[in-house]
Amino acid sequence: MSHEKKTDLFLHLVKREPKRRGMSDCTRFERGDRESLVQLKEASRIMQVNLKIFVVQPGLSKTTCESPPA
Repeated sequence: MSHEKKTDLFLHLVKREPKRRGMSDCTRFERGDRESLVQLKEASRIMQVNLKIFVVQPGLSKTTCESPPA
């Protein structure tokens, strides 16, 4: 994978945070901060990146959500 592709996600997230902060005092970060993300972006240039992505829908309850097909 090219260096540019590995850092694309990190760049995208860094760019999105100020937009969010401009709308409210909330942040998108569950852990860490913008500086931590920038450090991860830099490390991704030389290290292997393995990610786990969780999609969260505000207001959606696990108990009211349909089970996925078997």
